[in-house]
Amino acid sequence: QDVVGCGIVFSERSIFFTRNGVHLGTAFTYDPTLTLLPTVGLHSPNEQLVLNFGAKPFAFDVRALEARSKANRYVQAARLPIGMPDMLRVV
Repeated sequence: QDVVGCGIVFSERSIFFTRNGVHLGTAFTYDPTLTLLPTVGLHSPNEQLVLNFGAKPFAFDVRALEARSKANRYVQAARLPIGMPDMLRVV
C-alpha cells in the first residue's frame, strides 16, 4: 500500500509530491493570489483511500524539508550585495 503525499513550500511558492516518504521534487509553482484546495481523484470503482491532514504523523519528514528550505534562503541572501542587518530582515 503506497502512501502519497502533497505539500506546499510557501516561501518558494511550490507544490511537491511524495511517495512512501520520498520527496519526488517540485511539481509546479503557483500564483499566491489563487485559492488552493486539496483535491483527490480516483480511477476505478471500489477504490479506497485514507486522508491525513496532520492528525497523524506524515510519512514524509516535513521538518527536514523546512530546514533545507530555510538554509537555502540564507545562502541566497548571503549572495545579495547588502549588509548583514538588512540581510537578516530578508530571511
